[in-house]
Amino acid sequence: MSQTVQIFVVLVFIGGVVSLSFFAWQADKRQRNRTAKQPEKADEPTLSDDAVSKKQTEFDKRLLENVDQPDGIRWKDAFVYLNLMRKWYGRLVADIGYDETKFTRIKSDWLAYMELLEHKSRLSFLGAESADKKAKDVYDEEWMIARSKVATIENGLAAQIGPAAIEELEKVRSRNYDAFDRSGQKPMAPVGYHYSPVSLEPYIEELRPDRRMGGKVSRSLVPSS
Repeated sequence: MSQTVQIFVVLVFIGGVVSLSFFAWQADKRQRNRTAKQPEKADEPTLSDDAVSKKQTEFDKRLLENVDQPDGIRWKDAFVYLNLMRKWYGRLVADIGYDETKFTRIKSDWLAYMELLEHKSRLSFLGAESADKKAKDVYDEEWMIARSKVATIENGLAAQIGPAAIEELEKVRSRNYDAFDRSGQKPMAPVGYHYSPVSLEPYIEELRPDRRMGGKVSRSLVPSS
């Protein structure tokens, strides 16, 4: 390898490290601001149809725009939101009628769910990038709490829809992350296949047979019975 090429590789590596450090700093700053802005007693969210619809539209926009960011929501989390939770939420809201208690609970849960997805993804990135063990442990603990809350809301919506929704959610959860494309918009890969990048610029993923187990279908991709 020539000296010029070596220098170029080093510069690219340094650039990547600097970029990740910058993203980590930004994510940490957002997390600190989010915590600092939380009042001792949070104000009740506005639950009108227009207000919740606006929040969802803004969230959907960020979901799409931030897919390339290190703390973006991707793969299984994006798939569950786009293909399961939005569908179930829309159905439940349409069936609420004039039950004010159900109306308040479902819309409060929906707003919390969108916020928790972003919070969870940000904590995952911060925990992975933190060089300080104490900070990493804090991020990891907060991530586990956020993950549990996300799962609770998902379970709640699925239960309200019925047994078929519960089964569908468990089937999706049983799959590896690469059974889903990065954006979460494509169909879930059939058992025995996974999504693999075939181009980085532009980023493109295609289905490929799973050969990670010596030519056999990976057991981890087979939904549990």
